[in-house]
Amino acid sequence: MITAAPAPPAPRIQRPTPVTLACYLLAGVAALRVVSAIAAFYAIPEYTWIYSERYGDTDHGRIAALGIGLLGVCSALVAATYLTLALLDASGKNWARILTWITATLTIAVTALLLATTTATSLPWYHHFTTLIAYITLPLTIAALFLLTRPAADQYFRTSRRPPPPSYRYPPGYIPPYYGPQPTPRPTWIPPQPPGSHPR
Repeated sequence: MITAAPAPPAPRIQRPTPVTLACYLLAGVAALRVVSAIAAFYAIPEYTWIYSERYGDTDHGRIAALGIGLLGVCSALVAATYLTLALLDASGKNWARILTWITATLTIAVTALLLATTTATSLPWYHHFTTLIAYITLPLTIAALFLLTRPAADQYFRTSRRPPPPSYRYPPGYIPPYYGPQPTPRPTWIPPQPPGSHPR
C-alpha cells in the first residue's frame, strides 16, 4: 500500500525592514507611555498637597489625586495596547495592522490637540515632562504609521494571509486510482471452427 509522504515544511516568510522598524517604533511609543504612567503616579502626592493647600480642604486634593491616577492608568493601558500591536504586526496579522492604523491616528490627533491647547499647570516639572513625552511620541507614531503603508509591508501582510500548503504530498511516480466508468473487457475465448475451415 502506497502512503502519502510528508510534505517539506513551508518556507519562513522574511519580514521586510519597514515592518521591523515600525514594530520597534511602536514598542518605543509603548515605553514612552510606561514612563508617562510612572511620572503620573509619582506626581500624585504633590498634586494632593497642592490642591489641598489651594482650596483649604482635602477633598480637592483627593479629586486631583484621582484624576492624575486615572491618567496614569490610561497611559499604562495605551502602552500595553501598543506593545501588543507591535507583536501582532511583526507576526504578519493584517487585522492588527488595521487596528494599528486606527490607534496611531487617534494618538496623533489627541497628542497634537493636547500640545496645541495645554497650558502651564500647578506642577511645572510634570507639565514639562509630559510635554516632552508628547513631542517624542508624535514623530514616532507618524513614522510607524508611514512604514506600515509601504509596498513591502503590503506584500508581507498579503503573503501572511495565504493558506498554508497541504501537510502531505504523494511520492514521485504515484498515480491516483481512477474510480470512473470502467471499459467493457473484450472476450478472450474463441469458439472452435469446423474441420477444414480456416479462421478469418
